[in-house]
Amino acid sequence: MLHFLLYQAVLSLLAGAAVQAETFEAGGSGVVDISGCPITFYGQTYNTLYVSHDSESEYFSVCFNDHETDCAAFVQSWASDISNSYAINPASLPVDEYYDLTGCRYSGVAYEVEDTVEELESCSLQTCDVTGVFTDDFSCGSAAWCQGEGQCLPAPTMCTVSGSTVIDFHGNDQTIAHRCAYTLLSVASETYPDVDVVAVFQERRRTDVPLLSHVLLLLKDDGITVTLEQGRVTVGDDVQTLSDTPETVSGVELSKDGTGVTAKIPYYGEMIPVFFDGVTVQIDITGYTDDASGGLCGNPTDPSTAPPVSVSTVKDSTHSDDDCETPQTEDPDSSLDCDTMTVKCNLLMQEPFTACNMHIDPEPYISACTDILCNYPAGDDLLCQLLEAYARTCSSHSSDTLDGWRETAGCSATPTAFCPDTYCTSDEFCGEKRNNNGVIENVCLCRAIFASENSLDVMFGYPTVCEDSSASFSLPRCVLEENNIDYTDLHLNDDACTGDLDDDTHMVTFSFSGDTCSTVVTTSNNQLLFKNTISIDSTDDGTITRNDDVQIDFSCYSTQTADTSMDIGIRIRDSSVSEVIESGEWIYTLTMNAYLDSYRTQAITSSTEINLDQTIWVELSTDGLDDNAVAVVTDSCWATNEASSSGSLRYDLITSGCADTDDGTVAVEGNGAGTSNYFSFNMFQFSEQTSDVYLHCQLKLCALDDGDCVPDCNPARRRRRSLVSNSEDMSPALITMAWTK
Repeated sequence: MLHFLLYQAVLSLLAGAAVQAETFEAGGSGVVDISGCPITFYGQTYNTLYVSHDSESEYFSVCFNDHETDCAAFVQSWASDISNSYAINPASLPVDEYYDLTGCRYSGVAYEVEDTVEELESCSLQTCDVTGVFTDDFSCGSAAWCQGEGQCLPAPTMCTVSGSTVIDFHGNDQTIAHRCAYTLLSVASETYPDVDVVAVFQERRRTDVPLLSHVLLLLKDDGITVTLEQGRVTVGDDVQTLSDTPETVSGVELSKDGTGVTAKIPYYGEMIPVFFDGVTVQIDITGYTDDASGGLCGNPTDPSTAPPVSVSTVKDSTHSDDDCETPQTEDPDSSLDCDTMTVKCNLLMQEPFTACNMHIDPEPYISACTDILCNYPAGDDLLCQLLEAYARTCSSHSSDTLDGWRETAGCSATPTAFCPDTYCTSDEFCGEKRNNNGVIENVCLCRAIFASENSLDVMFGYPTVCEDSSASFSLPRCVLEENNIDYTDLHLNDDACTGDLDDDTHMVTFSFSGDTCSTVVTTSNNQLLFKNTISIDSTDDGTITRNDDVQIDFSCYSTQTADTSMDIGIRIRDSSVSEVIESGEWIYTLTMNAYLDSYRTQAITSSTEINLDQTIWVELSTDGLDDNAVAVVTDSCWATNEASSSGSLRYDLITSGCADTDDGTVAVEGNGAGTSNYFSFNMFQFSEQTSDVYLHCQLKLCALDDGDCVPDCNPARRRRRSLVSNSEDMSPALITMAWTK
């Protein structure tokens, strides 16, 4: 019987084990206990050897797993006694004359060393190495990714800005803390326009959470700015009317559909798309990385870019407010449910998004989602827009359809831009608001900082603008919106006088002129007031109301100075004396002229000789007053021997609006009937005085709405009152004319 001898040191010689012979029948098999000297074979430790001999092939094998796997085979010629038994001496075996049968196993199939397996789903080539392990060689290379079925596509190069977070081309994310403008990407080429893509961040409902507001495309060669914002796109100052049919403006291709606005930048015969949906901007430069660098999106040609670009190095000061880095603080919002929002954000790691997770890392998007919704109210469709950003990135670089995610997340069935047709000013943002009927609608609301400075409690609108005899008052529409007030329901005292909305500034302006719109004209102390009120018709049912009561008074006034006598006595050589009365917002001119005739056509000049006891006529007229609202009342006129209206000698011509009864030559005409009047008297001089004579007149303004402004000069009633009560309390304006003997 043929036997062979096996030394236990076959594979453990290096371990220093003693040689112990085991004898087996030729062509047979056996088991050797090596627990006293275990063998480590390709990372596994074994205590048992399974030995078998094939007399026909002249090979025998030593295995560690029941003659099936992890085996070593040896050529028979190395046995020491072929005729009788095998005495295997490991030290005498040439390394290059035996081979390893261990191999690799892949999906249950055994492969020998250096065998390869192509994996279509992952686009990889699996190679069995000498350690018995398959190594993965990604056949698409480092600049591509696998779409499945062995198809390789260029690696995703997408930069996403959503809410307060920037996710650069390589998946690095960072949160923006300030309300400033930052460069995202600079694109430069020799044959196409150089373009900077800039993101502008502003506050919305909270002062301490800046969110993406709008996007600027700075065409540096042409000096043109393309602005992508909620509700509209502008090129320079021109608003563009866009559709899904692309239009080219200054080399930039612009289009708009239900999902948002796309601007494509020319680049070496290709177009780099910049997409904006009102909440998120995404820049896809897949395959076009030359000369595109800088900015918060990072350098697309350098995947090792880390950490993210510092915001301070890419701040665009030209398009940032001076105080954009001023810290803003608010108390935490106790209504925010961060745990619930985190669960919703983590939908990105659940079906159907898991199909995309192998292509696009969801972690930066989840971080962006939780960063916003744990610190900011979960309205304005923010959650859905954030999830949509990830889905859009995935669909741009794979065939994954992600069916059903919108229903799972409670979002609209189709991707939709937020506020696609609602334009808001720089002090506003488009947001969701429940109207008085309980319906949620998108409207322009005040940004938090602007709202704090223009609230009902602080300053409802802007100061009244007064000009001549007109007045106007403006209100920000967003303040009205936030107080559930429809500006079309507001009106002045006259219901027909409503506000006008400026489509560019969104200011609602109410105005009146003189006594129009049922303006109330009154007097108070030294002021002539033109007053009106903005109000709203009540909509309550007698029990409850859901509207704030609105009553906003605004007015313009004219104030009469206490003494406007000329500092220098203007003598008769100047037949006309004028005073400009300027007070508050009102300006009007008071003029005193002297004439020789009652028709006031022959003006007295410096060459006119006036005789004592000669009748002269003096006219007091105004310019700049509304004769439908006010009248001029000459309250008193008197003469003094010096420039001061309270000179040592005084002679009265008019008192209490009527001719002084002590001088029978005085006659007053048209007093209180309009904005001018006149009177006559016979010329005189002070007895035994050769100095100048000064004529002073004191006038008052009378509001016509308060009643009749014509003084009652009936002798029978003079003791009681000569002027009507509505002008008695007004401070006078004083004018003086001087002449010499």
